[in-house]
Amino acid sequence: MKTEASKEIKEKISLTDTLRVSIRSFALTFKLVPQATLGLIFVMLVLQFTPFLQNGIFSVILNKLTSLIGNTSSVGDKALVGTFLTLILFYVGTMTFSSIFEEIKKFVERRWDLLTDHRLGNYSTRKRSEIDMARYEDSDFQNLMYRAFEHNTWPIYSLAKGQIQNIVSLFGVITASLIVYNINSSLFYISLIASIPSFIVELKYGSTMWGIWTENSPRQRLYFALRSHIHRRENVIQTKMLQASKKILTTIEGIMFNFMREQLSADKSKLYLGIGANVLMSLGIGYGFYLIVQDVLLGNIQIGTLVFAVTSLQSLVFTINVSLRDIAEQYKRALRAKDIFTVYDTPSFIVDTKNPTQVDFTKPPHIEFKNVSFKYPSKKSGDAPWVFKDLNFTISPGEKIGLVGQNGAGKSTLIKILMRVYDPTEGQILINGVDLKDIKLDDWTSTLSVLLQQYSLHEFSVEEAIAMGAPNTEFDGELVQHTSKMSGADEFIQEYPKKYKQQVSREFDDGIEPSQGQLQKIALARSLYRLKIGQILVLDEPTAAIDPIAEQEIFEQMEKATAGKTLILITHRFNSVKNVDRILVLDGQHLVEQGSHTELMKKKGLYSQMFESQAKGFIEGSK
Repeated sequence: MKTEASKEIKEKISLTDTLRVSIRSFALTFKLVPQATLGLIFVMLVLQFTPFLQNGIFSVILNKLTSLIGNTSSVGDKALVGTFLTLILFYVGTMTFSSIFEEIKKFVERRWDLLTDHRLGNYSTRKRSEIDMARYEDSDFQNLMYRAFEHNTWPIYSLAKGQIQNIVSLFGVITASLIVYNINSSLFYISLIASIPSFIVELKYGSTMWGIWTENSPRQRLYFALRSHIHRRENVIQTKMLQASKKILTTIEGIMFNFMREQLSADKSKLYLGIGANVLMSLGIGYGFYLIVQDVLLGNIQIGTLVFAVTSLQSLVFTINVSLRDIAEQYKRALRAKDIFTVYDTPSFIVDTKNPTQVDFTKPPHIEFKNVSFKYPSKKSGDAPWVFKDLNFTISPGEKIGLVGQNGAGKSTLIKILMRVYDPTEGQILINGVDLKDIKLDDWTSTLSVLLQQYSLHEFSVEEAIAMGAPNTEFDGELVQHTSKMSGADEFIQEYPKKYKQQVSREFDDGIEPSQGQLQKIALARSLYRLKIGQILVLDEPTAAIDPIAEQEIFEQMEKATAGKTLILITHRFNSVKNVDRILVLDGQHLVEQGSHTELMKKKGLYSQMFESQAKGFIEGSK
């Protein structure tokens, strides 16, 4: 395990990856904000060159002054005075120009920051929305997502900005190098060598920190998951009632203490190495200064040129050092940005066929499971177990189907296969005789209205939350109220101060928080609303939080709502499926029974046993 982890980290920190990710980050932001990026580069380049121009003018002034020392007869020379005035005006002009451009840079940079953050955030959200549902059930992918987006899109943003700075610094280094090289070629090589130790230190630190980060990713996910049981209002009551706060606090404090200890150890090592690197850099600058002073003493250069050489040397060393450090910093950012791009590039489990077959979905289709077997994808050694094996059954257009079985029998997984969250491992699902894989995914999804066990409402008004069942169609207020009456939601919605205009969620002003049963009824209304475009209603435990009396009324309404439509109902409450056309009974990996309630009760098989056991428990509970 340790060897595999180390190998993974080694692959993640290659300089080739760093360069590729850095270029991709810059290319992406340039694509999103081209004009703002070019404007920022231009302004920064102007500011990069201005100090060299100022120092050059100052050195000329100084050289002329030193040449006049002891020559008092030239003091009143009008031509000489004019020359000095011109040089001074140029110097003051460049200084004023620089200060003006500094203010312009603040505005341009702020504009770039805002535009990049906005458009990069939107781009990232759009890319994440394209990831198919199966990926979110993969723990490794969840670890990747946590590492990638713990800082949102900041790594890409900072890499792109770093590349802009590198472009500008490159021109600065070239300019300073030409100046220093022409004065004394040795100075250039000294400044370059003096900057290398700091680069090595930053590079080593980045590798160490990323190793800690990747190895701690699952622990950090556990930290935030446990913390949510104290921070989130929907979890805090349960935590307090279980008296679990102490246990949770102890665990999360331990996680963060270990993480902090590893980071501090790396920081301590960097401190000692950094001090040594800076001492070496200072010695290099000092030696370069000594060489310039020697040239002055030998009469090779003038005092003004010495000043120009020293300032250029300092600028060169500083720029090289900052550039190398920034490259090292980008190395660390690239490690995070690489994960973001990995998420962006994540291939889908489900891929549309190139030439999809057109199927008429203006009415419910005929569905056939033909020798369907399924096992979840596994990356670990050993084969994953079969969830179900060789399922064969059909669902006729407009048929009402009940799906029952013990926990873990694969009922919800079967629905995921039907939804094409996954494709069957073996066998086919035929829709009007066409393999589901040959139908365009959006076309198939449009005909489905699915309410799974895990659901939530969008934080809109109640009517907008219900109309999200068909978000790409024109809002239909009458249909919203009609479906709400069918699901039993209208009764309590009418009691809200703003009725259907009421804001959902207490996190907003005047917002309401529906009870679990109310939430389920609103979600059910949303699923019914989707039938304005869909032909198949799939309900997975749709009344788990609703009392049995209301449940019976709701299912009577479901039959009316799905008149002429197909209904697939998964439930543990067997009383709910008594009136459906056909019941499918799953046990283990197989479909063991199918038929109407009456037919299955006569068989005295698994369904009969489960129904009678539940009925007996309900009667005894009532007594």
